[in-house]
Amino acid sequence: NLTPTMDGDISEWANDTQYELSQRVVDGEAATTGWFKIRWDGSAIYIAGQITDATKEDYNDQIKFLFSFDGVPVGETALDFSYVPKGGVYTWTAIGTNANGGNSLNMVNWNPENAYNNLQNAGAAIMGDGVNYSLFYNTYSDGVYTFESSWYPTDELKAFLTAGRQIGFDLRWNDFNNGTSSSDSKLTTIGWASDATDWNSDLRKIGQVTLKGFDVPAAVANKVTPTVDGDISEWAEDAQYTLSQRVVDGEAATTGWYKIRWDDSAIYVAGQITDATKEDYNDQIKFLFSFDGVPAGETALDFSYVPKAGVYSWTSVGYNPNGNSLNMGNWNPENAYGNAQNAGAAIMGDGVNYSMFSASYNDGVYTFESSWYPTDELKAYLTEGRKLGFDLRWNDFNGAISQSDTKMTTIGWASAEIDWNSDLRKIGQVTLSAPLPIQPALKGWNIALGDNIAVKYYVQLDPADVPNTQVKITVAGQTTVYEAANAPQNDDGLYVFTAEMAAAQMMDSIHMVLVIDGQTMHADDYSIYAYADYILKSEAYDEATKKLVSEMLNYGAAAQNYFGYNKDNLPAVPEGVGAQSVPAAEQTPMAVNGSVTGIGLYGTTLLFRNKTAVRFYFVVSGQISDYEITYNGVEQTAVAKDGFWYVEIANINPQDMGQTITVTVTCGGETMTVTYGPMNYMVRMSQKGSDSLKALLKAMYNYHLAAKEYPAT
Repeated sequence: NLTPTMDGDISEWANDTQYELSQRVVDGEAATTGWFKIRWDGSAIYIAGQITDATKEDYNDQIKFLFSFDGVPVGETALDFSYVPKGGVYTWTAIGTNANGGNSLNMVNWNPENAYNNLQNAGAAIMGDGVNYSLFYNTYSDGVYTFESSWYPTDELKAFLTAGRQIGFDLRWNDFNNGTSSSDSKLTTIGWASDATDWNSDLRKIGQVTLKGFDVPAAVANKVTPTVDGDISEWAEDAQYTLSQRVVDGEAATTGWYKIRWDDSAIYVAGQITDATKEDYNDQIKFLFSFDGVPAGETALDFSYVPKAGVYSWTSVGYNPNGNSLNMGNWNPENAYGNAQNAGAAIMGDGVNYSMFSASYNDGVYTFESSWYPTDELKAYLTEGRKLGFDLRWNDFNGAISQSDTKMTTIGWASAEIDWNSDLRKIGQVTLSAPLPIQPALKGWNIALGDNIAVKYYVQLDPADVPNTQVKITVAGQTTVYEAANAPQNDDGLYVFTAEMAAAQMMDSIHMVLVIDGQTMHADDYSIYAYADYILKSEAYDEATKKLVSEMLNYGAAAQNYFGYNKDNLPAVPEGVGAQSVPAAEQTPMAVNGSVTGIGLYGTTLLFRNKTAVRFYFVVSGQISDYEITYNGVEQTAVAKDGFWYVEIANINPQDMGQTITVTVTCGGETMTVTYGPMNYMVRMSQKGSDSLKALLKAMYNYHLAAKEYPAT
């Protein structure tokens, strides 16, 4: 179902199926070969091909096209090629009345059930009273005839030109090489279905041709609103549709693909076009839309304005196709491009539709992102489940600036086999679907150095999966289950699952399992040391980061020794780490000011487990609930232990080890404040503690110094 341009130039037939003609030498040594291609539309049948005569002699050489519908002969055209000049294109029209009466030019009454020229015509009943005729174009060069022809049946017969219909067809050629009649002693005949019959006297063998309709491509547009800024990385999960290439004339190689989305206001398209020639001469892109089979808009864009660096953005605004428009012409997919008839006028309304575009160019590759905003009337069509017509088509000009460019390449989606500029009947089909399902996946993990050492996992989840998703993390035989419904999301919408680790657990294997609806979607083993080792070996990290990670490893090794945990598997610590000693003088001396009846400070200590924390222990007589203990204005909960009560101030980051912590106790109008700092403990215990504690405190102090110097974000 393709309409060629009848001009004798058959280059536009390049993608059509080619059928070889079979040779029969009747008498003599002549060698004639040939092939043909065939098309149809609602008005005619079209044939193009070549005949090669090795003898290069032409004596009334003749060609015939034979047609039958439903087994009934309906027409024949016989042409004498002796009129074809040896240069240029020779054109003529063969017009005749129907086969059951009237004069006929190059058309005789024939019946495949009888011999050639038999006057009986079984086809008369369906021929009707109209006129059928043919158009022919032919050129000759060095023994090669190139032909392009069209056969127009009567109006009654045009009803047979429908997709799926099977018709009878044959092409037959007589090559005369020594005379001017069919008794030529050096006659060669070739044909398609007729290779085993007498070409002139037996027409019973005729081939079968199926009129094939368009296989309209189908695509899915998910309901997602992109940011139209030229950066199409956010489209990574969308379905990709490949554009088909057609070289009209020349050696250009252009390829491309697109993706499509929608929302309640617009249709969005993104993709890339790659031009191997890297030449740009007014290269153009078109987006075509039709709703319920009615054309609704077209946007044509000239990419010659796109710079060779950066992103170029612009807006194309135009009224509906039944009025004036910028970069939008009146078109109808049932007619040729530019045809004034506009079947879409009825549904377009009086509003304005417009497009926004962002495009960039780099080394022959155009990257584009666009949005098409239909009129208010058409926005009602933007609903889930609706099917709309869509095509993307690109003209790549490589030698000139017009559509007659001699080195033009066209690519398109639904339009792979049609004339890009003059035939818009083939347009693809897009289904407006629900939002793009998000595929569950672990998108990454890292370590966070704060009041503890935490391993964070970043998981992509579809909202529908969140209630049924868990992350299970197992460390040293202990499994913790995290519900996705309780997990926070980061700025990228990823769910964050955090496993808190003690400093002594840097070498431990961390087994992470992502479970959705009871099914394991991802499982793997990680460790803090593996991540740290990656950082130290990578060129992507600066010295401040590597210094911090190195001191962290040294601190972890010291913690393993101090706690007697996994001492046979210490992390490899780079040389020169942990060199600075803890200062000899207290930096934050402990101070107690005021008093409260019934409660007194017993002592303080520093914790080095999964969180770095300071504990304040109190001796209490009476009820602990009688006393209010606050830190930074927030009441703290006291915990009983070994006959004492303590409050714990956690969330102490390594860079904040030198801070002062003040806890306030109040009751019955009395107030007591206790001021203490982690560094006080470190200085005091580094002077009188065990060797393993001194080593731990020294490692922690150097970790503190590296954290202070690190530009944390």
